[in-house]
Amino acid sequence: MYKHLLLEARDGVLVVRLNRPRQRNALSLALMHELTELALECDLRDEMRAIVLAGGPDHFCAGADLREPGRWDVGAKPLAEQRRIANAGYRLCAAWEAIPQVTLAAIEGYAIGGGGALALACDWRIAAENAFVSFPEVSLGMPLTWGTIHRLVQLAGPAQAKRLAILCERVGAREAHAAGILDEVVPAGGAA
Repeated sequence: MYKHLLLEARDGVLVVRLNRPRQRNALSLALMHELTELALECDLRDEMRAIVLAGGPDHFCAGADLREPGRWDVGAKPLAEQRRIANAGYRLCAAWEAIPQVTLAAIEGYAIGGGGALALACDWRIAAENAFVSFPEVSLGMPLTWGTIHRLVQLAGPAQAKRLAILCERVGAREAHAAGILDEVVPAGGAA
């Protein structure tokens, strides 16, 4: 059913694993669509108590797939399609935030940009002690969107949100936990 997701249900928990390892789980438009579709379907999965979102053993998600051609050559597409592409990340994060079950992002390695935004949309974030988060959009000349600023302010406060958004720093798991961005830090390999 899904091309870029692996699903495993066990004891009322649905483990959703991003499956684009060669691209470091970068969020292509197709992967974003699959994740959004799955999130919307969770409303009908009454047998599930929790949804765990995980990546690979050394990377959660490298963010939006900036190498994807369809992301940039949108000018010739119909207006409705242009809007769908432009709003895909925001819709993705809003859908994951609205999942009725408890959601948990299990971060091994790194959660960068859109990967971090997706993790923030989950109810809780657990990361391996060697993991880090980063929001490099501003340094790349891109706006930090997808509802990320609001979620950062809610979790870490305005000062930390500004620091992360403006300075685009790479923040290790322990520091991110102390700032309120992560809920728990576990030994490497233990997040998922």
